[in-house]
Amino acid sequence: MAEQIILKESMLHEDSVKNIRVNADFFSDGRSYVSEHWAWEGTTNVTYYFAADGIEENQSALEEYLVSVGKLIAKEDHYMGIMTLDVEGVKVYSVTVTVGQEDTLYCEARM
Repeated sequence: MAEQIILKESMLHEDSVKNIRVNADFFSDGRSYVSEHWAWEGTTNVTYYFAADGIEENQSALEEYLVSVGKLIAKEDHYMGIMTLDVEGVKVYSVTVTVGQEDTLYCEARM
């Protein structure tokens, strides 16, 4: 079972980013996560923070995982940025999905 993570102020974006909503919950497989819906320079994004336990560190594996737990929809375009963080000794993925830019919608990302 993946370790629980606690959202830290340092994990959120700077003041220049418009933070729209933050949610802490559990994925359908029981892994805890924090999601942040935010906007910056004409893009709308959702970032998921969750423990890396057992999930390979590549875009394909992370995209497949987020689809499997119902956060993303298969066969949509998922423009993703991936970072690895150390939160109190726990390896945590920060996966940012760009939902849209200006008037173009790329995908749905559930909080």
